Amino acid sequence: MVGLPQKVTDCILTHCRHDIRSLHRFSLVSRSWCTSARRWLFYSVKVDSCSSPYDNDISPVDAFIRFISFTPDIAQFVRVLDVNMTAQMEPISGIALGALLCRLPRLRSLGVYNSGFYGNLVMDGTSCRLNTLTLYNIWDGDGHLTLSRLLNLFPELRELYTEALSPLFAQVQEDDSTPWFHLSTLSLLEPTAQLLTSTSHMVASCEALEMTLSDSVSRQTRAFINTIAPSIVDLQLIVSSSAAHMDDIPFDACTSLRTLTLLEPPSRWSTPSWTLALQPSPLPALPALLRRLPPSVERVRISLARALVGAHADQVRPLLDAGKRARLAVGPVVRGDPRGALDAHGAERLQAGVVKWQAPVRCASFWYAPWVGWPTVLP
Repeated sequence: MVGLPQKVTDCILTHCRHDIRSLHRFSLVSRSWCTSARRWLFYSVKVDSCSSPYDNDISPVDAFIRFISFTPDIAQFVRVLDVNMTAQMEPISGIALGALLCRLPRLRSLGVYNSGFYGNLVMDGTSCRLNTLTLYNIWDGDGHLTLSRLLNLFPELRELYTEALSPLFAQVQEDDSTPWFHLSTLSLLEPTAQLLTSTSHMVASCEALEMTLSDSVSRQTRAFINTIAPSIVDLQLIVSSSAAHMDDIPFDACTSLRTLTLLEPPSRWSTPSWTLALQPSPLPALPALLRRLPPSVERVRISLARALVGAHADQVRPLLDAGKRARLAVGPVVRGDPRGALDAHGAERLQAGVVKWQAPVRCASFWYAPWVGWPTVLP
């Protein structure tokens, strides 16, 4: 039987790259098809304590290292690696993680979830060229997992996602005024800011600042923001009804700012160049905030719960008339939300005094927010 040209085979497999079942079947056709199918079968690998068969003496990471050692040709295909320790919640050795990364020369995205971290992560800075790093529910056992160290270990890192800043900063003596706040002294902010300004595109989702800060911490935070302000292209603010200061954001220094996104917590969705989680009083202060934006800002996206907008319907119109291309997305309230649903009076004021409701079709492809469902878009 005459085989298909290699280019045709590659096109077929590329077209079916998201269909794992079909890729498995294609890999059984012939040796050449198997080699081509591996490119997509091992493009994204998930290592977790549920799916990896191992005994109590071998962790999933060590088991995957053994697998790569026995099949070194597969390592070149791994571009995305997710390590999830949901079942065991056991810590990962920095030495083991470094050894794994050194064996994956073409790895570009790494995610570590639900695990501890201990030991020093030893990397030479050139063996792994990570572009994206995701850390979720990570605790640092001995203070080696710091943001400045991560940026030095991965010089080509361009996207950083984390649920909080606390695991990325060295744990030091806590401030007496905020004993439960793990970012008590932000001594690493200054060197970290210098690293961030040298990074062309950094994405971070941080919720560690969603609390009332002491004056000393606020001063350090403002200094940190001032340092990175010129490099901010897209800014996402997580707003709520608790009191804080909008003045912490030096918009006059954000000379490269193009897009401002205002979201209501909790949010796991992030696409900006720097995501800052603050606690300003939302609607009353937003018109003044929009007027302070630099002329370079092209658009403003606002996403708030319907109950919150209903309670402040009279203040929504100034948001859309602030001289910016503002777009307001109002979604249904989360089931069980203590704020309750939008009452009839609030709905009447919203419809009569603001704009008419429209079907949630525009922007749905990139506006989906998991905490409110599909939003209703108001032009």
